[in-house]
Amino acid sequence: MSRHTLRVAFAGLLCLALASNAAAMLSCTAKLFDKVKLAGETYELTLMPTGSSGAAVAYTLEGFDDAAKSGTIYCTGGTADDYAKVSLRLYSDPVWRKTRGGDKIDLDCVADKSGGCSATWDIMPKGWQGRASAAVLLYNNDAYVLPLKALKDGVTPSPMPEESPMPMESPMPEESPMPMESPMPEDSPMPEESPAPSPEPSPSPRKRKPNRKPNRKPKRGRKNRSPSPSPSA
Repeated sequence: MSRHTLRVAFAGLLCLALASNAAAMLSCTAKLFDKVKLAGETYELTLMPTGSSGAAVAYTLEGFDDAAKSGTIYCTGGTADDYAKVSLRLYSDPVWRKTRGGDKIDLDCVADKSGGCSATWDIMPKGWQGRASAAVLLYNNDAYVLPLKALKDGVTPSPMPEESPMPMESPMPEESPMPMESPMPEDSPMPEESPAPSPEPSPSPRKRKPNRKPNRKPKRGRKNRSPSPSPSA
């Protein structure tokens, strides 16, 4: 490799390092207001990129859903080239609707005389009054797509594929209940002894009938005759 080639490569690396340092110093803020002309309650996003790109995401405008009626962004600490890469993007749907945000609209930061950049919606564009449900403040990340689910770090440079659901484990078969033991047969009750027979009653003494002689009936053929008179003398 020639010295000229080495010098060009070194110069390129130096430019990248300077650009990275400039981006590392960049600080941006976005604010949404629930009234026109930047008045009322606010919802704020901040971004301080440390690399070549960055994103600060509000997957759901918690407590501010469908409330934004005006908004603004401003940055300091960067270069004109850095500022040209900054934008605020609003989505019509929160992430939990799984529509990747639905409709979207961008507000680009424009370099100003103060050495920073800014941009303002005094009144939200037509069709966006009280419509925004999610937002992201972007640096050099125009290809950003809202994911299908919220990520912990809040930075998603490209859409993440949905994870396949883990197969559910088959439920363990229930153990068959132990068969119940047959009850032991109860001992048959001993037969009760028959009660002893009552003693037979002794015969009562027979009454003797009075010995009556029957009246004798007169014999047949015999008639009671009066004694014949003796013959007179």
